[in-house]
Amino acid sequence: MITDYFVPLGNMPSYCTEFKDWVVKIFFTRKTQQAYEKSETPVEAWTLNGHYCYHPDYQQRLETIKRCIQLCHVFGIARLNALQPKLTERAHRLGQPELVKSRKDFEENIGFIAGVFASEGYPIGGMISKLHVTEKERLLEAIHCLFEGCRFSAVAMAASAIEFRLAEFMKQVNPEAKEDFGKRTLGSLIDGCLKDPGYSKKLPKRHHPLLELCNEFRVFSVHPKTELIGQNEALSVINLAFSFVLDERVRKIVTEV
Repeated sequence: MITDYFVPLGNMPSYCTEFKDWVVKIFFTRKTQQAYEKSETPVEAWTLNGHYCYHPDYQQRLETIKRCIQLCHVFGIARLNALQPKLTERAHRLGQPELVKSRKDFEENIGFIAGVFASEGYPIGGMISKLHVTEKERLLEAIHCLFEGCRFSAVAMAASAIEFRLAEFMKQVNPEAKEDFGKRTLGSLIDGCLKDPGYSKKLPKRHHPLLELCNEFRVFSVHPKTELIGQNEALSVINLAFSFVLDERVRKIVTEV
């Protein structure tokens, strides 16, 4: 079962708070004769057996946060993108024993990440909620393929999300031909959309060259061509896929009166 990054991305402040509460409970809570009390330094069990940030559950949760930070730029939120390097730095600190020796160190870093997403990343949840389940599945698989270094597969899955949204767009423009759209390839859909004024005039111009570019890389990814696809190219196609499927002008056609 693959990690659904859209869940923590949709509410990163809550995910960070749950992570913080878990860390404090497991690693910074001492048992006294009267009760449990928070400690500024890790409890003895963890100072003796190794640093708490090496705990497998800690590593797994932190890795999810790191990858969500890597992905947050695809939502096109300018201020959040500008803060991405600082978010990356804070997440890096959380994995370095010498930088999170105390509870204060840990809480300051995780608090910074939660705060940035609360103030700048709050639109992400709404964006994700608008995605069709098919788009979410394809984009999520594209993301996982990218992280695993499977660049051809990443491009193919991102193109699949574009294909679904483009077909839905064309069905809205011409409901009578909706049965035909489900049988056509992405290349055929793009060709028909860009050459037919009935579709092309309703499709935002910014997406015209992007669709053609994505289709070129899709051909490279699913056919035995000699062209290689690098990490940057695969990431670019994923970025373009998010830009396309999240565009409200593509998702809902305004009917002219």
